[in-house]
Amino acid sequence: MGFFDSLFGNGGRGLTLEDMELGSFQSIAAKDEKVVWEGSVNFLGQDVSLVMSGDETNLNEAEKKSLDEIIKNEADIESQIDQGLAEAFDNADKEYSKWRDHFNFISISTNHGIEITFEEKESRYLFDVHFEDNKFGGLSING
Repeated sequence: MGFFDSLFGNGGRGLTLEDMELGSFQSIAAKDEKVVWEGSVNFLGQDVSLVMSGDETNLNEAEKKSLDEIIKNEADIESQIDQGLAEAFDNADKEYSKWRDHFNFISISTNHGIEITFEEKESRYLFDVHFEDNKFGGLSING
């Protein structure tokens, strides 16, 4: 039995959800009343994976609202992403232009604020850009 299976029982696989605003979701984990859902969203001109929490019949409304605010402010969010990534590159003495030149856009997760994940093309490291209330909140790098 895998880690998530032992943590979440059967892993919550097999459930589906159709959200009026965001479309189709598949469960990726479930325990008790809580379900972790995966769907997709178009953001920054790309369709990417979207991970949200909820229950068996609905996505978490607060997370949907946070996502909606991010989407409505796409140009500002993209600017903040570039500023945060540029600072990280500057601290590593690497040149930076725009995220599109250096990264593949992987996913958005909403269950702890908004986390936007990019994969650096050169190193394949994951860069998680964190947002709280539509403001850049930090960056973590997973190598």
